[in-house]
Amino acid sequence: FTSPMTRFRVLYDMEYLDMDCNGLPFDPLTWVDDSVGTYATNFAIALAGILTAVLLAVVRKRKEADTLLMVGIFASAAVGFFVAGVGHIVFRTNDAPYFKAVYSLSYAFNGLSGLLVLQYGLKLIDCFGSTDEGAMYKYKRGVYIVLSLAAVVPIILSVVWSSLLVVIAMNTIAAFLLIFAYLRRATTKPNIKNNRWYYVLKAAGVVTTVTSGIVQLFLRSKCGSEAAYKDCFRECPFKNPAVFNHNGLFHIIYLVGMILLAWGEVQAPSLLLGEDILTTGKRQTDDTFANQGNIEEMKL
Repeated sequence: FTSPMTRFRVLYDMEYLDMDCNGLPFDPLTWVDDSVGTYATNFAIALAGILTAVLLAVVRKRKEADTLLMVGIFASAAVGFFVAGVGHIVFRTNDAPYFKAVYSLSYAFNGLSGLLVLQYGLKLIDCFGSTDEGAMYKYKRGVYIVLSLAAVVPIILSVVWSSLLVVIAMNTIAAFLLIFAYLRRATTKPNIKNNRWYYVLKAAGVVTTVTSGIVQLFLRSKCGSEAAYKDCFRECPFKNPAVFNHNGLFHIIYLVGMILLAWGEVQAPSLLLGEDILTTGKRQTDDTFANQGNIEEMKL
């Protein structure tokens, strides 16, 4: 079974030629988006993701920060976009051998990134308030596990249907949870008052990544859908969609959001080692982490 959204990344079809649209260069043998702007920005995101993952791994040791989930978020997104970039170069038709398999792999890694974003947001939200132990700890850990397992379902569906839309929907929900967690943490945690603008920066980064997907969906109807083919791309704002199109713009905006988030997390990690009740089963006090923060300042 193939989802209709398998055609999500298809840029051209033969109707373009049938309508005698000669204003743009067109290869009648290419049915999918193989534009330079698309795969080049795919690889740019992959490079930024890997570099950020390495930096966060270093931060984990230097600042005693719990950055493991963030390392996974950036690394899995990097792999997902890298695989998609390879697909944009290699495949010329959407019925080519391994086309579905390659893009399903890309969606799986991007879905994994979204799952880790969900888990990170849940952990940040759980860090508010007073010490939780016993029944409350078990309850919160149970909610964390159930929601994490539920998020696996759309990842499986995206692989089975080769559907990017399923991944986008899940990742958007996870992103809004993380935005809420960042903003709430910035306004409720007294020990991070000197780093609050970094939390706003992180939230802005996540908002930017969500915006990138919205822009892609909006412009797709003008630069990549069947309606756009029949209209000879007259409504597309790009001068030459065969070189740079809605997918390329989506990737650039996403990259900006990724950099903002990376900057914020590297400079001011959201979780310190031992702070996460879901891992430790108990919570240290805000005074403990304020003291750790003072020690870090003295080291600097």
